[in-house]
This record gives sequence, structure tokens and C-alpha cells, in this order.
Amino acid sequence: MSNIDISNITIKNQDQVIKILSLTKELCSVDNAFVYLRNADSDFLITTEEGAADSLNGFDLLYKQVISKGIEIGKENFDQSLSSFLGIPIYNDKKEVYASLCLVNKESIELSSFQRDSLSLFMNSISNHLSIHANNIQQKDANFELLQICTPYFLVVDDTFKIIEVGLNFQKSVPGIVKGSNLFDYFLLDLADSLAQKKPSDQWYQLMHFLDLKDESQRYKCSIRKLNGLYYIWASPIINAKFALKNYHVTVNDFPNHDTIAEYLFLEQTSRRSLEESRLITDNILAKNKVINRIQKENEAISKFPEENPNPILRFDLDLNLVYHNVTAERAFLKDFDIREGSIGDKQFKNIIQETIIENISHKHFFLKSEFYYYSINVVLIKELGYLNVYAHDITEYRNRNDRNEAELTKLNQEMNSQKEFYEFILNNLPADVAVFDTDHNYVFINPQGIKDDQIRQFMIGKNDYDYCKLKGISNKMADERRAVFNRIIENKENEVWIDDLVNRDGERNVIHRSMGPLFDEEGKIRFVIGYGTEITQRVMTEEENLKLSLVAKNTNNGVLMLDKDLRITWANKAMIDRSGYPLEEMIGKKPREFISASQNKEAYQKIRAAASSMHNLEVEMMHKTKSGKEYYVSLNLQPINDSRNNHMGFMMVEFDITDRIISEQTIQNLNVNLERLVQEKTAKNMELASSLRDQEKMVTIGELASGVAHDLNTPLGAIKSGTENVSYTLDVLFKKILPLCSSAEIQYAFNRSMNSSFELFIGGVQMKKEKDLFLEMFSELNVSFNANELNEIAMLLVKNRLDISDKEDVSFILNSKDPLLLLNLMYHVHLVFSFIKTIANSGSRATQVVKNLRLFIREKRNAESGTVNIKNNIEAVVNIFSHKIKNQVDLTVDIDPDIHIKGFDVRLFQLWSNLIKNALESMEDQNEKILKLYSQVSPSNYTITVENNGPKIKDEFKRKIFNKFFTTKGKRNGSGLGLSIVKNVLEEHQGKIDLKSDEMKTRFIIKFNRIK
Repeated sequence: MSNIDISNITIKNQDQVIKILSLTKELCSVDNAFVYLRNADSDFLITTEEGAADSLNGFDLLYKQVISKGIEIGKENFDQSLSSFLGIPIYNDKKEVYASLCLVNKESIELSSFQRDSLSLFMNSISNHLSIHANNIQQKDANFELLQICTPYFLVVDDTFKIIEVGLNFQKSVPGIVKGSNLFDYFLLDLADSLAQKKPSDQWYQLMHFLDLKDESQRYKCSIRKLNGLYYIWASPIINAKFALKNYHVTVNDFPNHDTIAEYLFLEQTSRRSLEESRLITDNILAKNKVINRIQKENEAISKFPEENPNPILRFDLDLNLVYHNVTAERAFLKDFDIREGSIGDKQFKNIIQETIIENISHKHFFLKSEFYYYSINVVLIKELGYLNVYAHDITEYRNRNDRNEAELTKLNQEMNSQKEFYEFILNNLPADVAVFDTDHNYVFINPQGIKDDQIRQFMIGKNDYDYCKLKGISNKMADERRAVFNRIIENKENEVWIDDLVNRDGERNVIHRSMGPLFDEEGKIRFVIGYGTEITQRVMTEEENLKLSLVAKNTNNGVLMLDKDLRITWANKAMIDRSGYPLEEMIGKKPREFISASQNKEAYQKIRAAASSMHNLEVEMMHKTKSGKEYYVSLNLQPINDSRNNHMGFMMVEFDITDRIISEQTIQNLNVNLERLVQEKTAKNMELASSLRDQEKMVTIGELASGVAHDLNTPLGAIKSGTENVSYTLDVLFKKILPLCSSAEIQYAFNRSMNSSFELFIGGVQMKKEKDLFLEMFSELNVSFNANELNEIAMLLVKNRLDISDKEDVSFILNSKDPLLLLNLMYHVHLVFSFIKTIANSGSRATQVVKNLRLFIREKRNAESGTVNIKNNIEAVVNIFSHKIKNQVDLTVDIDPDIHIKGFDVRLFQLWSNLIKNALESMEDQNEKILKLYSQVSPSNYTITVENNGPKIKDEFKRKIFNKFFTTKGKRNGSGLGLSIVKNVLEEHQGKIDLKSDEMKTRFIIKFNRIK
């Protein structure tokens, strides 16, 4: 017995086990009863006798064989003390032998069927108290605790209990429920149909309440909170024998992760109560056995007065003849065991009496069952007097009650195991990773979604995130972050929710919505911390994509219509509403031709219907009319829209305004007609006058130049139009959003500063960051009372308004104003107005200059008013014109050396940059991300200006023709073929060169001018 360590017994409820052993000893009438338990670390011995281990040394081989062989072993006259031994194996829930119940007696051990049945019940009770599978138990408890976090069904109702929002599962469970109806049309709250008689207190909101469907087919547990005049009801369906799962019209997959966890915890509490009830039953059994012992002793005490004894008493001689019985025996006992005319008819009873006499057993106790009754029987052999006394006690009521309790306990255990398997199945198949930690941040449970590898998942039980990082050979950064979250939860006793946005080794994005929170025991102490994560990558990416598309649709200058499958309008952007003049409510539900299509578009609309039927893209040009009757031309693009599963949802129609292009084409056609007539007239006149060849060539040149006049004039006129729109837009922002919030002093300050100063409207990104960082550094020294986001925006607006850190008086005035951000936005928008007005004036001058240049050309004075031109100022004037198209759509970088000057014509250079920037913007129309860069390089001999965009590659065969007059790559989309030919002509006039480089990533036009010496 040296391998048995009694001092380190790890048995839960050891006292209960000892009580059961005491009962076993009395039941079987043996000298000793003990349990031998084999564990992985050591062997344990539990006995009713203190210091009994040494007295049981001789039986160690036998009770070890019971476990090793898994069979019952009995031996008689085993040692010199002539003791008898009986060992019975005890099984766990895996049908494995892990302990043995051992009986020791000086005399032979014989057990009746009733005694064995009772022993089976006792061994089940002993097994319930043994805890050799501690890990499994801890795992089970962790599973139970997982169910405490839940996201139940929800309802939102107002003060009148009108339903505002209905959760998806409520819609499935209660199909008729609709928004706007009354909560009490469907439910009873705590079995009442109103709250009119209640004034909910803070304590009332902390209680759990019940929602019952009025037809009594569904019941929900719920929590209620009131916020901003609305009641928020979180509910969880109750599923039991009365309220079956099918009543709720949902499947297991419709239940949220934590609903099943909550039900599982409820089951755990129910199971705990059941176990407590089983312990009470066991205690009752022990108490009843004590009563039996007491009754037996009383029987012995009152045996001298058999006629007065309420229990059957009989006496037999050694030949089994009945020589005496009391009155009580006549009531049932004699009939039960067929004792008639002094003889015993019942074979089992007769055999027991015979064995007692033959084996000379002085005292024997056993249990017998007749047809209707159970008896506890004591037999006393007085051989020297030649008789045997039988003392019987009716234990029928006790036995029946015990059988009922055992049956109920067995049924309860079966139900509990069934529910346990059900919820464990759900937990392990949830579409979310779930993990539970102890208060030291060690894992006690991980489901397969958390770690898919079974071996690693088992390895991590009892370990932490640092062990995982070590196992995987990765940085501890993740472990540090999770430990910080865990410590906050332990300290604050509150849940934390966050998003993990990760990229795996294959470059794939993985977005996880995570939640972690404490689980409390009955005393309010943190027992576990649970965390779970749900993969939301597709949802996040879809939301981000929808946001991008929404921003593009809302902010584009092109009209956008969203149509259903029948080509009826479901949505229109602001540009479409402004252009057509129809409000959105008049458009919704109508087809486009009903309110904007002109009658002559019948053929084009037939093409649209054909493309919609065949689900093909279509591009067609049409003339539309506004609500006021004004005509305008559009290039209409129709394309079908499918969802992520490729199901057809409708169509998107985009309208590009091509009115200017159509008018320009008509103007050019008219000019060509006039020019042809003029050439004919001049030719006839020259033929008549026999003018010189030089005059004929001059007229041809005039004709060629006249064909480009419309395009040359269109640039400054377009700048004037764009500047006017910008002024209108900026004034609208000022008068609607900014000026009403500003004081007269702030308005005067912004106006005076714009009147008295002149600064560049656009600056390079590098320069802006440099100046903004200087302001942020100054703010940190001043210790101003703004948050980081406000300081960052203030610094950026100070740079945009071209304030320097040396302008301390102005900066101080702004920072001390009531709302610095509002004042800075006022200053910036006021200066925008002045800048746009200046651009309009300059563009008007340039338009005048175009006409003047044409006249000068005709008069052969093409080099008039040449001067020194600042390239940066010249380019920024062009950028200013296109700012409305660039803003919020194009990532623009302008990095031009301010000291670059060349000798030339300001208006012609303006046309150079206008055509290059306009072409760049048009080439990027189909790009999701638009990038435009203008930057310079200076060498000893020349200046290099590069215009770069990320539009599509220009084919090699087009590069040789692209600078030819009337050659265009734009097809019908605003392409006249004159822009780049003008660029070439302007460069020739200024002794400049241009080089084109284009690939799949970017296209660059590289212009070189000679340096001024």
C-alpha cells in the first residue's frame, strides 16, 4: 500500500462519499466498506474508519485487479484473519473503470438482489461525487459560462408603445408584426396589456421581464431600457416543453451566438439544482437508513413483547416449522411469503432461512420483495435453544419513494445530457470564434472557429496569448494588446468591443468584430472572461465600396439616375436634379422619357429599351429638355447593376453634358460654311484680279486659323463659365452655412484681409505638410485647449489662408475667436470669391487677347506684346479655372518653381496649360482614383515642366498622330482634335519642345523651354 496517498485526496464532497460508505456498510452488514480510486498522479483510498489504511494492506492486489480487469472479484478466507473480500467496479460516463467499491467482512459476504440494486444506486451517487476528471468538469463549467453573453431579439417602441423598429428574428417569429402598430396588440408584458398602472423605477429596469405572445405559443425573457423617449427591449426566446423551438418559426442557425449561451447557462443552473436535489435524496436515504437501524435496534429491544410490536415477528424451529407469529404478521407477511399451516411456501425466503441455519449464522439482515411490499428482515439464530427468530419491517413506502426519486433523477440526467450535447454542438458550430479565460488570462475554452487545429487548440488550454506567439514564432504585439484589453475589463468589470482589421500573409484582408466581457458568479465576482469574434470582412468591404460609390454619385458633375428592373427611377443625384429642374419627388417612380426626353429621341429610346432587355451596356447621345423647356445635349450611358450574388437589381444611367461640344461642333460647321463661301468669293476675286500667290496662301492660312478660333475662344470662355459657377457655389456656402454663424467683426476682418492681401490659392502637398507641422509645434508650446482633430484642421486652414507662424497677431486673434474653425473657413471662402473674380477678369482679358491675336495675325503682327511670363503664376491661373472639377475628385499636386520665367505670350501659354490639363482630366474620367501632378525641374540650360496623370495608356500608333490637327482619341466624347495641335503651335512659337511618354501606370507630357540668359 505504499503507493496510496490518503493525505492528498482530491475528492469533491468527501463527507458525502463517507456517508454513502457508512450506509453501504449497514446495508450489507459488513465490517468495513471503502472506495479505491485510481488517478493519473496517485491512488486514493476513502474509508469510513480513520487510520484504516494499514488494516487494508492485504487487499491491495484484489482491489487493483478490479480496476485493471474491470470485473467483480470476491475472495473468502483471504488472509490469516479469515476475512472475506468483495470488489465491484465503478464506471465513469465514458464507460471506463476508474474506481472500485470494496466490502470486507470476517464472515462470508452474500448479497441479495435487493442489496445489489441498492448498491447500484449508492455507486451512482459515489460516482457523482468523485472529481478525477477535473479538466472535463472545468471545461463543462466554461461551456456553461459561455452562454452568459447574448444578443437577443429586439424591439424599439415609443412612449405610446408604438413599434418603431422590429428585429429580424421577431419578424420571423411573429410574421404579422409591423412597424407603427402597438406592442400590446401582440404581446403581454409581465402578463399585463399595458404599463398604465406602473411607473417604472430604476430598479424596475434592472429586473428581468417576460413577453408573452397573446396566443400563448411563445414566451421571451427580456431586458428593458429607456433612452431619449424610446423603450429598447432586448429579448431571448424561452424554449422548453411548453414553448417548443418550432413555435418560433426559426431554426438553430437563426439564433444569435449568445442566445444559446444564455440558455446553456440557464441549463447549468437547472442542472446544479438537480444535482443539489440528488444530494438531498442521498441525504434522505442516509437518514432513512439510520431510521432503519434505529428501528432494528428497537425491534431487538421490543422483541420481548412480540404481541405489542407493530412489525411482523415470527419464530421457526430448526426444521423450518413455524412455531409462533404475532398478530401483525397475519395482516400481510404470512400471505406474502406463502406461510401456511406452519410451513414456508416462498422458495427465496425459505432458502435464506435454511442457509442461516446450515451455516450457523447468528445474525443476518436482508431485504425481500413480495408481490406488493418491500421488507427489511433481521434473522437471529439461537441454535442452543433450537429456534430462529424473524423480525420484519415494512419499507414499501420508503422503497417506492426511493424508486420514484431514482427514476426522476435518471430522467433528469438524461434530459440534462441531451440539452448539454445540444448546446455544446451549437457552441462548437457557431459561425464565430469563442474563447473563455480565467482571471489570470489563461484559456479554459476555445471553440473550433477560434483555433481550427485540434492539437493546437488542446495545447492552448491553460496557456495564454504569449504562449501562442511563442508557439507560432511571431511578435508579442498581439499578446500585449489583448492583455491590455483584458486588464481593463478586470479593472472596470465592463464589456469592450473593437474591430480587428488585419492582412494575412497572402495579402488578404480579414476584418473581425470582437467583443470581450466578464462573467460573474453568484457573489458578483468575476469568474471568467469571455471573448468572441465574428468575421465581417465582406460586409465592411461592401459598405466601404457603397460609400465610395455614393460619394462619387453625389459629388460628380454628371447626372446619375438609379433605375429598377422596369426602368423606373428610384434615385437621382443633385447634378441630375439641378440640370433637369425637376425635384426628386417628381422623378421617383417615373421613366426618364416621361419628363426629360425630347420627342426626337424616339430612336435613341428604343435602343435603351433593347439594351435593357438584353442586359447590355449602351452609350447614346440625346437631346433633353429641362422643366422650363431649355434644351441641352447629353451622352447617356446605361449599364445593368447586379448584387454580390450576380442577381439583377436594376440599372444605372449616367448623363454627361455635351452641350458645349455640340454647340462648338455646330459653330465650327457654320464657320466652315462661311469660310467656304469666303474662300470661294476670295478665289473668284483673286482670279478676277490675278492676285499674287502670296495673297492666296494668306487666305488659306486665314481659313485654317479661323477653323480653330472657336476652340481658342472656348478656353477663356470656359474659364469664365467655370469661375462663375465657383463663385455661385462659394457664395451659396458662405450665405447658407458660414455667414449666419459669424459676427460682423469676424466678417469685416475676413473681408479686409482678402482685400489687402494676395496669396496663392493652391500650394504643393509637401509645402502644406511642412507649414502645418510648424503650426502644430507652435500649438503644443502655447498649450491651446483643442483636441487633436481640431488642432489638425485649424493648422491646415491657417496654411490654406497663407498665414505664417510669424503672423502672431492674426493667429492669436483667430485662436481667441468664438469658433476658430468657422472664422478660418469664412476667411478661406471669402478669398475664394476674390480669387474666382480675378480669374474671371483674367479670362476675359485672355478672350480679348485671342481676338486681338487673330486680328494681329491677319495683319501679320503675331509677336505683339511679348513679355516675361512667370510659369508658376500662369499654371496656377489655369488650375484655378478647373478647381471646381478637381475638388473632391482628383488628387492634385502642383510643385512648380516660382522663379521660372520665360519670354513669350501669356495668353498663348495659358492655352498650352489649359489644353494639357483639360485632356488629363478627361482621360481619367473612368478611373476610380484620379491623380494629376504638375512639377518642374531646372537645369543650367533649360526648364522642364511635366504634366502627369494616371489615365489609360496612349497607344504607340497614336503617339505619332496625336499632335496633328483634327486627330482625336476621344471619339464622340467632346473631341475636336485641336487641343494638342494648339499645344504644339504654342511651343513652336516659344522655341519649346514636347515629349510624350505613356505606359499602363501613367502618362506624362514633358515640356522644355530654354532658360532666359
